[in-house]
Amino acid sequence: MKKEKLNGYHVGPKVDLDVVPNSNKFTLTLATLFEMRANRYDISWYKPYTTQTRILYYLYLPLDLTYRKKMAEDVNWLFFGGPRLSIGLFGLTNEHYYMATKPQLKDTSPFYGEPSMRAKDFSFGIGTGIELENFQFMLGYDLPLTNSVVNIDPSPSVLKQHNFRFSIAYTIRRSKDKTIVR
Repeated sequence: MKKEKLNGYHVGPKVDLDVVPNSNKFTLTLATLFEMRANRYDISWYKPYTTQTRILYYLYLPLDLTYRKKMAEDVNWLFFGGPRLSIGLFGLTNEHYYMATKPQLKDTSPFYGEPSMRAKDFSFGIGTGIELENFQFMLGYDLPLTNSVVNIDPSPSVLKQHNFRFSIAYTIRRSKDKTIVR
C-alpha cells in the first residue's frame, strides 16, 4: 500500500504536574487536544484504480511522564512518553476512481458508516525536545496499539496510524516563591 504524507495539526491546553513537589525535573503532562490527521492511500489492492483520502478529526488525550535535563539557564532537554487515546469526532473520506469512469464516493461520517474507522484509537507515544524558557519544541512518535479500521468481510484490512509530530507549546508557569530578607 502506497501512502502519501499530508499535513495535520493539534491545538489545545496542556498542564504539567510536578511528580516531586517544587521540582519540575519529573512532571506528569496531561493534555486535551483537538487534532486533524490527513492521509492519502492507494487502495487499488481492494478496489482497482482507486485512491482514498481521509481527513479525520479527533479529541487527542496524551498522558506523558516528562523528564527535564538542565542544559543551561532556562534551557532544558525534554524526554517524554506515555499512553494516548484518540476519540474520533468527525471527518471526510473521499474515494477517487482515477480511470474517470466512476463517480467519486464521499463519506462524511467515517467513524459511523460502513466500512468505518474505529471511534477510539490507542497508541503509545515517545519523544524528545528542547524547552527554552516558556517555549517547548518537541518531536514525537505515536506507536499504534490498535487497528484503526473496523474489519468488514471480505476486506481483512489493517490500518495502523503511525503519527510523527512536531509540536510547539507555550507554558504558563506559576512564579517561584521568593524569600524576602529584611
